[in-house]
Formats: sequence, structure tokens, C-alpha cells
Amino acid sequence: LAPKWRDVLARLTDYPVDGNGFMIGAGVPFAMSHRHYSHMLSVYPLYLVTAENGQTDLIDRSLKHWISFEGALRGYSFTGASSISSALGRGDDALKYLREFVARFVQANTMYFEAGPVIETPLSGGQSIHDMLVQSWGGVIRIFPAAPSAWQDIAVQDFRTEGAFLVSAVRKGGRVQFVRVRSLAGEPLR
Repeated sequence: LAPKWRDVLARLTDYPVDGNGFMIGAGVPFAMSHRHYSHMLSVYPLYLVTAENGQTDLIDRSLKHWISFEGALRGYSFTGASSISSALGRGDDALKYLREFVARFVQANTMYFEAGPVIETPLSGGQSIHDMLVQSWGGVIRIFPAAPSAWQDIAVQDFRTEGAFLVSAVRKGGRVQFVRVRSLAGEPLR
């Protein structure tokens, strides 16, 4: 089936985009508040559209447009905005969105509640922190890619990445002190 899949890949339709960024679909603009960023899954968590492939402006416009609609935003909206900001290397923005999540939605006992208890949103918040510290996608491991300027001292130990690597690293005073990578599969690393 390889020839068929190569043909499909060669003729994929571009993501629908307008002046505000990613659309819901062809002829369907993103025009009302929604808590999910489904129209931007190509940015996060799939990393098909990235700053590294020259799409910073499109991602930035899409993020700002989506998060500007207040009505239906929930905690998951702000954890998603945080991770998308991290994908752009904008740690201060990522932290701002996480703080907004905590201030608006996290209960005093650290639990999160919508129509009932919701587990995926706190887990998404944890992933947002991971995305600030280590990103592993596209065959590249990025160490402290979106560390907020307020986080001058950071340490990660045995952070598991794609490709079966364990990463440990320390940053003090805003400067990386060391990075250690251990391969669990004996494969090359970028």
C-alpha cells in the first residue's frame, strides 16, 4: 500500500486558515468561544505546524484569537494555551496561562471541578509544566525550551523522552549547568 499512501500524502489538503489563524474547517471560521483547541491540534500535541517550520505567526494569531473568546473557556483552555506557548518557546506566556488556570479554576484543595470532578485538566496542567522544561518531538529533544524567566533555578532528573532516553539537567541563575542523557535503547540522539 506504500504507493497509495504516498499519493494520499502528496495530495493532502492544507489546513483551513483565515486572517485570524486556523479555522474549524473549510469555510467555517473560528468565531465563538470554545474550551478546546481542536482546530489547533496540528500545533499541539501533534507538532505538525511549528515555529521550527516557520509557522510562528500563524500559531500566534490562532492562539490569541481562540483564547480571546471568554464565554466557554475552562481550565483545559488555559493548560492548552500554556503548552502551545511552550511550543513557541514563550515560557513567560506559558506560565501566565498556567497561573490563570490556577487562579480561575483550581479549588483550595487543589482539585479541579466543572460539571463534576475532572481528572484530565489537572493532568494537562502537569504536562504543561513538562512542556516548559523538556520537549521531545520530531526526533529532537529540547532542554528548557520554554523556561519562564522567573524560574532561574530548575532541575529535572531522569525525564523520559521519545526514543527511550532519560534526561537529567540543571539550570542555576538562568544558565544551564549540565545536561546528561542516557539511552535505554542504544539509539542515536539529536
